[in-house]
Amino acid sequence: MKRTTIILFGAFIFFVSIQSAQAQKEKHLSYFIYSFSKYINWPDNQITDKFVIGVIGNSAINKHLYSMASAKKEIHGVPIEIQQYNSVSEIGDCHILYVPREKSWVIDQINLLLQSKSVLVVTDKLDIIHGGGAINFVEQDAKMMFEVNQSIAESKGLKISESLIALAI
Repeated sequence: MKRTTIILFGAFIFFVSIQSAQAQKEKHLSYFIYSFSKYINWPDNQITDKFVIGVIGNSAINKHLYSMASAKKEIHGVPIEIQQYNSVSEIGDCHILYVPREKSWVIDQINLLLQSKSVLVVTDKLDIIHGGGAINFVEQDAKMMFEVNQSIAESKGLKISESLIALAI
């Protein structure tokens, strides 16, 4: 009985630590996304009365993006608005669209929908940078890093600063 209790307690601690690490990751990703916006120029007519960051699906990052938006208040001088899209067909006008790992299978549909729009697509899946996102999060040596596909960004009329490109892997 004592050994079972110890095993269960160990499993509980392990589960809690994994959950905590995942929550930290999502929090960091939300601030990365916010920071990206400072180093990217959208066409002049794209930023009007609000800066919209969209997320496809009900991702764990959503609550951290809402919190970040509440704390930071604005991007490029306009209020930040976070939008959750439950399906590709719901995607509206946004400046940044985050596609979490669990929704990476819809990237082709997203690219088709957004092909003529100046939307920065940020993904969280290895190797997807070559098939859709302008910025892709990767984990390397237990650190969150990102890669940039400048040609995708430029094809959407987005200008990524050299400072951000220098930080990418």
